[in-house]
Amino acid sequence: MKRVKDITTPLAAIRPETPGEVVFNRFKADPELLSIPVIDAEGRPLALIERERFMLKLAAEFGRALYAQRPISMLMDQAPLVVEASTPLSDFTHHALVHQASELTRGFVIVDEGIYCGVGSLLGLLQAVAADHAEQVIVMTELTHRITRAESEATAAHERLREAVDTMPDSLAFFDPRDKLVLWNAKYTELHPGLSGRLRPGMSFRDVVGAGVDLGHYALGEQGADAFIDRRMALHRAESSLHEVELTDGRWLRVEERRTPAGGVVSVCVDITQIKNREASFRLLFAANPAPMWVLAQDSLRFLAVNDAAVSHYGFSAEQFATMTVRDILPPDEQTFLARIRTFDAWQKSEGHRVWRHRKADGSEMLAQPYLGRLEYEGRAAYLVAVFDVTEARQGEEALSRARDAAEAANRAKSEFLANMSHEIRTPLNGVLGVAEVLMQTALAPRQREMVEIIAQSASSLH
Repeated sequence: MKRVKDITTPLAAIRPETPGEVVFNRFKADPELLSIPVIDAEGRPLALIERERFMLKLAAEFGRALYAQRPISMLMDQAPLVVEASTPLSDFTHHALVHQASELTRGFVIVDEGIYCGVGSLLGLLQAVAADHAEQVIVMTELTHRITRAESEATAAHERLREAVDTMPDSLAFFDPRDKLVLWNAKYTELHPGLSGRLRPGMSFRDVVGAGVDLGHYALGEQGADAFIDRRMALHRAESSLHEVELTDGRWLRVEERRTPAGGVVSVCVDITQIKNREASFRLLFAANPAPMWVLAQDSLRFLAVNDAAVSHYGFSAEQFATMTVRDILPPDEQTFLARIRTFDAWQKSEGHRVWRHRKADGSEMLAQPYLGRLEYEGRAAYLVAVFDVTEARQGEEALSRARDAAEAANRAKSEFLANMSHEIRTPLNGVLGVAEVLMQTALAPRQREMVEIIAQSASSLH
């Protein structure tokens, strides 16, 4: 009795991370190759890449640009029909043709204890079954014709669906070349909850936007409903557009629309409310900060943005700052230090606490202590810089240092004066003490001795 392994065709498999270009070249090199299996790291099958659909995707210039360098996982079909090699052919044939008939036109993957060992095809299945059951060939051939016709009729709709889904994995809707709504995904209705019950295939883009306006879905601001719809229509008709839409519930959507080679439009919406809130917080803190702040381009050190405090402190207007780099506010000798700094880490290690001299618009200089942080600004790598003017603090420190030096000098002079005076006083006192001691050893009247003792005690106290 024949088993499925008897119709196995060995075929080198690929991994999901394989670039689409590699698979394209394999199909191109072997015109007879109808499918290629995709397996995981353990050799278990994941998908079966069909020649017809795959080559159709990459044949056009748009498809090559979109898919050629991306992993084949983006183009994989759903899980393929998998058959154990030991399955009797008779058991598999009837079940497959009745329950998975549409899968057979793509072929199927054959495994041995779950590990990929080859592929099978409808032709191989028919040939094997014909050898044992000739009477079933007519039935299977008719089934094949019916499957082929059904597949051919479904190809156009299937390709439009796959193109929209594969182009943008986020919330999307697809409009055909006549600008009629063809499909939308669950994410699209999540972002537009009010439209979920109103969307119908065949609606025009104007009808979809108009329904949102009628529901009060969009924050129109000062513009009227007609102006809002006209603007959305103009963006929708362009080859590609990227714009932001504010909703009445406080959310923001980023809408990106691209026209396909066939003339349809893929519309993708992403909720950027958190990004907008962070941007608003940053702008508020940046603009209202009392310390001068800049945003510098990381590559050129050009001023990308400055706050009001920077304009007030330095005397340059915002327009002037926009034409300048940080080098324009540094004296020539300070630019030498700047030239040494190649990276942010180098700045932090060598110059992070250095006090710089900055030049103002009127030619005067200030002592500045800058603090840097990295950020992305309007899609560019940049530095956020906060500057603290330490000129007065340094002048105060210098004045305090001078006063301390003067006090220490006066204290030293006093000490020297007292030492000299002490020396000058002790010298004659020694004489007074000596004479008093000698005098007390002579014959003195009581009153005289009392006076000599007073002289000796007083001289000892001063000594």
